[in-house]
Amino acid sequence: RRSFADAIGQKSEKYFQWVDDSVNKIDSLVTQVNGIEAIYDVEVTKDNQLIPFERLEKSLRLAIGELEEANRVHVEEGHFESSLWIKTDIAIVNDVVLELIDNALKFSPAESKVNVQIAYANGYVSYSVTDEGIGVPVDEQPKIFDAFYRASNVDARLGLGLGLFRAGHNASILDGKIAVISE
Repeated sequence: RRSFADAIGQKSEKYFQWVDDSVNKIDSLVTQVNGIEAIYDVEVTKDNQLIPFERLEKSLRLAIGELEEANRVHVEEGHFESSLWIKTDIAIVNDVVLELIDNALKFSPAESKVNVQIAYANGYVSYSVTDEGIGVPVDEQPKIFDAFYRASNVDARLGLGLGLFRAGHNASILDGKIAVISE
């Protein structure tokens, strides 16, 4: 038979865990809001540098190191001419790709893998991030890069609809384009 003190202790522990989880969720949301504030308040200037193309791939691998080691993200090896050079801002490129990877992981089953492919054709670099996630309804796809937009099928997953907006904004700083193909 449980004592009154035991019953109170168990309820208190559950309550404190709930409070801790709630505080973590609020902290995450505040961080996201601060991120959107930075987009509007700080003018991001690109620091374009002429770099060897293979450095883009190496830089991305460094940025996602733990995820790749945990077998959650796979970066496909690019096959490029060693003499290929690109003028871009690696930090902004990585920020865009990391936002896409984060979004893919957030809406995919925990055991699934996110694939990243880097390509170069006709003078342009492209990144393709593919996942096995919940997808985006076709009629909502044009809206997912809008600030604060969340697709109707995201359930109660944490977020404010700012990650893809930020990715799209930063891609535009580099005169890039971002698109979605979802089934």
